[in-house]
Amino acid sequence: MQALPDSVLPISPKSQSKVLLRSRVPKGQKTGLAAKEMQKDKAYRLNQKDAQERWAAKRPNYWRNYRKQHPEYVKRNREKQQRRNQVNRGLSIIADQIAMKKHSFADIVLKFDF
Repeated sequence: MQALPDSVLPISPKSQSKVLLRSRVPKGQKTGLAAKEMQKDKAYRLNQKDAQERWAAKRPNYWRNYRKQHPEYVKRNREKQQRRNQVNRGLSIIADQIAMKKHSFADIVLKFDF
């Protein structure tokens, strides 16, 4: 039997059966299964990380090119990030005011529109 390179992790029999089952799972359920697998199985998590790093190393300009070719994605992403920033700023203001005990939590929550 050949020795595996360090970058290749052996797949346990338990993982092999899940890999076979995963190919028969409807597309919408695959994301949830993969997320659960990432939480539970360290070997799976490490293998996914390694695969993603190899993929990105082969395609160093992928995201730069994608953004150039999809301006609507860039615009939508920028708007969503600005909204997240506003929410985070609001939450930090709330936390500061509660910490300084200037207002009660109920008073502050009534001021903000979430």
